[in-house]
Amino acid sequence: MRSIKRFLLISLISIICLGGLFTALANYHDSQEQVEELFDAELAQMARMLQSLLASQMKRTNLEHLQDALVYEDYALDEKEEAELSDGEEYTPLGHKYEKKLAFQVWSESGKLLIQTKAASQGFTRHQAGFNSDKVAGESWRTFTLFDENLRIWIQVAQQEDVRSELTKEIAEHVIWPSLLLIPIILLGVSWAVTRALRPLSTISKELKQRDYANLQILDDADYPSELAILVDAINDLFQRLQATSDRERQFTADAAHELRTPLAGVKVHLQNAQEMAQSEPVSDCLHKALRGLDRLIHMVEQLLQLSRLDHERALSDAQLVQIDMLCQDILRESQPLIEEKNIRAEFNADGCAPIQGNPAALSILLRNLLDNALRYSPKNSQITLLVKDKTLVIEDQGPGIPPEQRQQAMERFHRGKQQNEIGSGLGLSICQRIADLHRARISLDDREDQQPGLRVQVSFP
Repeated sequence: MRSIKRFLLISLISIICLGGLFTALANYHDSQEQVEELFDAELAQMARMLQSLLASQMKRTNLEHLQDALVYEDYALDEKEEAELSDGEEYTPLGHKYEKKLAFQVWSESGKLLIQTKAASQGFTRHQAGFNSDKVAGESWRTFTLFDENLRIWIQVAQQEDVRSELTKEIAEHVIWPSLLLIPIILLGVSWAVTRALRPLSTISKELKQRDYANLQILDDADYPSELAILVDAINDLFQRLQATSDRERQFTADAAHELRTPLAGVKVHLQNAQEMAQSEPVSDCLHKALRGLDRLIHMVEQLLQLSRLDHERALSDAQLVQIDMLCQDILRESQPLIEEKNIRAEFNADGCAPIQGNPAALSILLRNLLDNALRYSPKNSQITLLVKDKTLVIEDQGPGIPPEQRQQAMERFHRGKQQNEIGSGLGLSICQRIADLHRARISLDDREDQQPGLRVQVSFP
């Protein structure tokens, strides 16, 4: 089943993360582009400043003596000074260690190298005017070349690409990290907002889960959001219609069962009298079958009355501590005539029985129905077993049992299995299930543990 909360959280988190990632990448590329433009502008400015300095210098000396006039030495550290620098330290009183990543060269119009920095002595190629990229000694350089028409010289300045990359990385990190650190805070805020927004839905869901099928009271008219108020109104309307239908059904069942009891009892008396006065065996046999059918009808009416009374119960009434083992012994004594009639061996064992909180009358109905089913569907000369341990009751018989695929359906009203030769209405297990629900107990139908034919009914009380 899909979860609205999970869907919203996954969707919003994905959107925020993808948006943050896209923003970070866009910022990185934009920072790289801006840094590239800034460094290119600096290269061009350096070239023009060098051009101005050379023009001023060449007024005092000729082209051949330019190298002597412009003496330039790269700043460099010896090994001792290099070792004294701490990690990440780039500045010293003498300058900056990145100076060797900058270079310039000056050529005459004929191609003679006039002056160059130490870093440029690795073999730079003179390019045409403008910006170019070069590869020197395994390092990438960005160059800008300028031709002075008055001085008739070529000026080329260069900068190592890793300086640009490092600065781009630092700028991008300063832009990206605050955004990345903000994402978890945003995600926590989104999670809180989604949870808070869906809390009324969770409240409704929790309230509905705590109800059973007999609780059709309308939901409280709380201050729900407008989107949920429509749903609550629809649920309450459904509850009201179901309650009205259920009330009419229970009233009809109770009235019909009550009205049928007296005439059915009278009919039974007349049939019994007629059977005693019957002269021929065929007539007596027909009356016997009629009595069996009437007994089945009376049994169904009694169960309908029981079910009608149980349906009206919203909660357990007259609850008290009940010794389930003592109750089983009483029900066994009541069922003794049927036990003797079918010559059934009834074994009863109680091992560490604990008292349960329940209604004695309702529990008697539950035990009586379960034992009655076991006796009716067990063959003659068979055995049934009642076991009470702690707060668990187990009844095993040697009857035909119930196929696994029909066990859930067997708990429904008016459902009967294939054994139609016994008196029954298909209400016994429904009554037991209702009583178990009122006691918050669980009924399970299983095969016998010894693999013999029969049914194992277990009732587990809380």
